[in-house]
Amino acid sequence: MRTFCLMGVFIFCSVAGQVLLRTGARGLAEAGPGPGGNFSWWVSALTNGWILAGLAAWAVSTAAWILVLKDTPLSLAYGLTSLNYVLIPTAAWILLREPLSGLRVLGIIVICAGVAITLYARYLEMGQT
Repeated sequence: MRTFCLMGVFIFCSVAGQVLLRTGARGLAEAGPGPGGNFSWWVSALTNGWILAGLAAWAVSTAAWILVLKDTPLSLAYGLTSLNYVLIPTAAWILLREPLSGLRVLGIIVICAGVAITLYARYLEMGQT
């Protein structure tokens, strides 16, 4: 049960981090890092509250992920990370008003089916031991 709670923290913070980073990125100037970028862009990015909150959410997500991996086979844990491909587009659609096409919704349904099959297979494996 602890592992599933930690997995929930990992996924929630991962999704929140993406939404926060996207929100912060929207407010940055066009000039970005690299040869054509400038120092002020970096200052703007690294002092943007949304971006800092997104990075903090990623840090919590990473800590939870490490704790998940401590007790969970990687083959199972990594499969559950697919829920990010479900929840991030859904959160972007709800919170950021980004479009979500019918074909993408179909892809999300397929991913959900894959996660369900993975969990069911794990359930069957646990019954055999």
